[in-house]
Amino acid sequence: MRDVSQNQEIGDDADRPNNRQKLVYWTVGFTAIAMAVAGIGIYLLDRMVLSQGRSHLEQTVQMQAQLIQGIASVTDTPQTAWESAQQAYQLPQPSGMRVAIAWVETDNSPVMWQQGTASDRLWMPVIPDSELADAIHRAIAGETGSQLITDEQGIPAIVAYAPIPKLNGAILTQLEVRQIRSSYLPGPAIATGITSLIICAAGILFVYQGNRLLDQEQRNSQQYQAMLEAAPEGTIAITDGGKIHWMNTAALELFGYTESELQGQNLKLLMPWLIHQEIDAYLTIFLNTRQMPGESNSAYKLVGQRKNGTTFPIELAIAHVLLPQGQLYTLFVRDITERTRAQEKLQESYNLLQAISEGTTDSIFVKDLQGCYLSINSAGAKAIGKPVDEILGKNDTELLSPETARQRMKNDHRILLDGETQLLEEEIVPLNADFNSSQPRTYLTSKTLYRSAQGYAIGLIGVARDISDRVEAETALRDTVERLHRTSGELQEKNQQLEATLTQLQRTQTQLIQSEKMSSLGQMVAGIAHEINNPVNFISGNLGYVRDYLENLLDLVELYRQQYGETDPEIADKLEDIELDFLQEDLHKILGSMKVGTDRIRGIVQSLRTFSRLDEAEMKQVNIHEGIESALLILQGRLKATVHRPEIDIIPEFGLLPSVECYAGQLNQVFMNLLNNAIDALEEKYSQNLGETPPKSPHFQSPTIRILTAVTGDRVTIRIIDNGPGMTPKIQVRLFDPFFTTKPVGKGTGLGLSVCYQIIVEKHKGQISCHATPDLGSEFAIEIPIFQGLT
Repeated sequence: MRDVSQNQEIGDDADRPNNRQKLVYWTVGFTAIAMAVAGIGIYLLDRMVLSQGRSHLEQTVQMQAQLIQGIASVTDTPQTAWESAQQAYQLPQPSGMRVAIAWVETDNSPVMWQQGTASDRLWMPVIPDSELADAIHRAIAGETGSQLITDEQGIPAIVAYAPIPKLNGAILTQLEVRQIRSSYLPGPAIATGITSLIICAAGILFVYQGNRLLDQEQRNSQQYQAMLEAAPEGTIAITDGGKIHWMNTAALELFGYTESELQGQNLKLLMPWLIHQEIDAYLTIFLNTRQMPGESNSAYKLVGQRKNGTTFPIELAIAHVLLPQGQLYTLFVRDITERTRAQEKLQESYNLLQAISEGTTDSIFVKDLQGCYLSINSAGAKAIGKPVDEILGKNDTELLSPETARQRMKNDHRILLDGETQLLEEEIVPLNADFNSSQPRTYLTSKTLYRSAQGYAIGLIGVARDISDRVEAETALRDTVERLHRTSGELQEKNQQLEATLTQLQRTQTQLIQSEKMSSLGQMVAGIAHEINNPVNFISGNLGYVRDYLENLLDLVELYRQQYGETDPEIADKLEDIELDFLQEDLHKILGSMKVGTDRIRGIVQSLRTFSRLDEAEMKQVNIHEGIESALLILQGRLKATVHRPEIDIIPEFGLLPSVECYAGQLNQVFMNLLNNAIDALEEKYSQNLGETPPKSPHFQSPTIRILTAVTGDRVTIRIIDNGPGMTPKIQVRLFDPFFTTKPVGKGTGLGLSVCYQIIVEKHKGQISCHATPDLGSEFAIEIPIFQGLT
């Protein structure tokens, strides 16, 4: 029995651990169940609180969006609306909350958002692929809602968003999830509490969280009120019945009341009584449709009345805000007196501009950057050939011929690129125009950039004047001028030909005159030589017979003297009277002198005939030296000394020359002219110096003419050098011009050297030049070919 009892005790002792284990199991199980129930309760509470916080954020962001939308309705620019809204967000935000304003600046720029916190307000770009970017894009696209995101620091948060269509932007409110949970999670001990405590705690936390949310809502209301207070425009909050609930300082100053005077009063107090019914009607329409009559979300123009009774134009916009305690309507009021005046002046300016535009005959038009017509006057529409309403919104390709449109669009593109005003001529040919019945019209068009108020190019402004008649007149005038130019050119060419012909005639006339003179002189010289030659030949031919006859007679007389001279006294006396011995001796001398004289006369006659060369009119080979010597022989009388000057020395330095093929008579004329001019120059110089310097002075140089001849290659060179007064370079340039002379009037014709130039250059294909130095003399050089066939 002992053993059994002992075994039983042992068995009981062995069961006790099992019971304790069960107790532990039950305890652990109950605890697990309690924790599970507590967890489920906490999860449900967490979901409920998060849902309530999410709903509250959505309401908050909708209220903010409506308020900013209202501000935007009465502000001038989106920038002013943003600034007014941003002033409100300078107030401290609840811990962990952010209010962000997002917008799109241009189509191509990234979405930007502004973060407002208690410490800073930064402009931050949104990460394109982030969850926040998706919420911003949804809001800007027009969606309203909220979503759970992970912010840039990896912290879970709830973001609520709503669009602001007036500003092409959106507003977002972001609150961290831990901030919501921290208000009702007391710590890890809740997880181990019992279900009742969890439920109680959950109820308490729910109430606490509700109060906290109410406090947060009250803070948000204060924030909105501060935002409305900071708005530059008047803001009035009214109830459903139109009673004034609150007004900001700007509204009080605008109407001249105090806050106590307007609190609870009807909105119609701020309007003249004549429009009270109109105000009631519009408020009724807004309460039913949530928008003012007319365009959606637009401000409405009314008349306001100040406390002193004065009226002024106002612009009114209404925003609807749904609050838990009821509905509230916010009116944004703006004094538009100055804007109305500006609009009236602008309208007056527009009317004046419109009257000027329609009153002018010039085409005036405005195009956008795509080339579509934004505005055009009647004259421009008439030029295109269509009514104004059929032109607006179309480009040149839809209105003009393809070539005309292409050229005009090319001009417009160049002006848009350069940015400078240009004046150009353009042709206007309407589309499907009949070229046979109408000609294209030409317009002088001034085009300049059409800029916005910010200075951006947004189109083109053009003013065109029809200059077709002027162009036609200019074309006709140009054709006439061209014909005149051609006629003038032809006349000028004919004039030049006439001048050349006249010059040639003058030269020919000069040459003919000189040739006639020389021919007359030659004929006269030849005649004189012929007339002299006959008696001289008769005398010269009979001198021999005379000499013989006289010799015979003298011999006979001598014979008579020998036979009868001494016996016959009469004969003796006669012999003594006639001095027969002297007569015989002197008679021989006289006959010898007569012989010399006749030979001399015959030589002169031969020289005259050589100079005249009447029997050698054709080109022949002659001795140049004979021509020079014949000219010197003719001028022999001018070379002798006179009472005004000493004798002129002739120094011939003749080289060995072959016979030269030339016109001998014309070449002799050249030698005569050049030698004659040299003698004239020497007479001019030495007749002036004769009285000053004795002829025998060692410093006095006698007048000299040097004549040099030589052969240079296939040419003959003749140089005539004098030590006369020389010439200046100015005179040398015109020396061979017809009728130019340096001699006094009556002593020179100015034809001698011109004729020499024609004879040497034109007749003999040679060259004649002059080299002279003042006070030192002049040199004339002649070069002619030995054979004319070589040139």
